[in-house]
Amino acid sequence: ESTALNHATHLATTAVEVFRCSDLESSESYYDVDWNECPKENAYYTFKVGIERDNSLKKAQITVEARNSTIYELEVLKNENTEVLQ
Repeated sequence: ESTALNHATHLATTAVEVFRCSDLESSESYYDVDWNECPKENAYYTFKVGIERDNSLKKAQITVEARNSTIYELEVLKNENTEVLQ
């Protein structure tokens, strides 16, 4: 369980760094039980990034799930005119 949390935290932290520095878009990635990227139908873990915009405010909702159960979740706000707001 701690290995899964470590992988989930790493994926989410990497996504936050990309979000801070560039234009991250909504996406989903899939991983097998050993954390190898795989097709959706073979996935054990799902990594989701949802992006919402409201004028200059942009929100990233980052979620890592194991078989539809959330193991890590993070929300980050960014004012596109200035810096990341946490």
